[in-house]
Amino acid sequence: HRFGNEIIKSIPAGSIYFGGTDPGRFVISVLCESQVEGKPFFTLTQNQLADQTYLEYLRAMYGKKIHIPTTEDSRKAFEDYTADVSRRQKLGQLKPGEDVRMVNGRVQVSGQVAVMEINGLLVRKIFDDNPDHEFFIEESFPLDWMYPYLKPHGLIFQINREPLTEVSVKEV
Repeated sequence: HRFGNEIIKSIPAGSIYFGGTDPGRFVISVLCESQVEGKPFFTLTQNQLADQTYLEYLRAMYGKKIHIPTTEDSRKAFEDYTADVSRRQKLGQLKPGEDVRMVNGRVQVSGQVAVMEINGLLVRKIFDDNPDHEFFIEESFPLDWMYPYLKPHGLIFQINREPLTEVSVKEV
């Protein structure tokens, strides 16, 4: 209760919160006033966005209140990642754990690193398409694009709209 309540009371109403770990998502969901209505804030997980079923669930629950990636957005994230990983593979710049193979002349990816890279692109899409909301994350897996934007916020991080040049000791 203490963990969940500390996070909930720290997030402004109407914000979008990404829970990364099971407790960071499920405890928050259980303790929030209304998961379905997004009260006091919208709770998602960054770990499942590459799953079309999860995106459909989010669109059904929150789609009239916040922008959730469409099937086309998801397809584009997969294509963008595949193009990027193909380019990086040729340059010998794959990340540890990226499983990339050529199958019948096409790039095929699998594994946790690839899935989280795609999830990261979809989190970025949600972030960009909801400019009127504040964003917070309880991170379970690094999403590289976020690092310049993250600021400590109690037990979690706030994702700022502009990259930070520094973080004060008071914020840590």
